[in-house]
Amino acid sequence: MLSKAVVVYIAHLIALIGTPYTKLNCTEFILTAHGETQECDSSQMFRGCQGRMIQVGLEHKDLIEVSLYENELQPGDVLCFRGGHVAAYLGNGWIIDSARDGVGVRRLLDQFPYDAWYHGPIRVRRWASDAQADSGTKQRDVRNKKAGPAISNSVKGQRNGV
Repeated sequence: MLSKAVVVYIAHLIALIGTPYTKLNCTEFILTAHGETQECDSSQMFRGCQGRMIQVGLEHKDLIEVSLYENELQPGDVLCFRGGHVAAYLGNGWIIDSARDGVGVRRLLDQFPYDAWYHGPIRVRRWASDAQADSGTKQRDVRNKKAGPAISNSVKGQRNGV
């Protein structure tokens, strides 16, 4: 089960669907949805956003490799492409990002190999505050033996411009 903070973050990501790239570029979109007030561009996110993000797993060479390790990803994780583009992972093979056609939901593998923005190397980053909140939630879930619905089901089938 996801923490309340991650669910709110994902809800904010989804609420921004349709916002033009000229109003929110990819990093501004991620930062706005997460409620970040400190600047952090895509190359800084690639390197961990001054310690505010942790790396999940190893660096990947392309989206095909990311898809092979999709079990390591959690909704809300940020995929950092070559330090030049970022997208948030929603789950079940879906990402949300601000691209040329604005903020939209896209299938992860549909972006490869057509758009150079989505080429590697790719690092998966998780907000440090969300990782801490999630670990506490997971511990409570194990004790209570409860399982919650996956947030990614709420966006299943939503596609914007694909």
